[in-house]
Amino acid sequence: MAPERTALAWSRTGLALLGAGLLVGRLALGSLGLAVVVPLALALALTGWVLVNSLRRGRWSRPVTNEGLPASVIHDGRLPAVVSVVITLLCLCELASVLAGWI
Repeated sequence: MAPERTALAWSRTGLALLGAGLLVGRLALGSLGLAVVVPLALALALTGWVLVNSLRRGRWSRPVTNEGLPASVIHDGRLPAVVSVVITLLCLCELASVLAGWI
């Protein structure tokens, strides 16, 4: 059951990132204009990658390594790193939007 719970958790994370990206895009577009499109497009593309990997992980079981850990993108750090990059991009877009509103 643990692999299914992990796959569902990553799916929820991907959906939350997608919602946050769309919300930040909607809020920042008014103050930053088209300058926000490129970072948000990158963030949404990476979010799609997180969702695809979570779906793949849930549908097909991964082989187990000698240490007993599943051989996956989670254990080698790629998926958490991508989530960190997406969150950073969204934060930077919203920070720029707030700063643009003050000027």
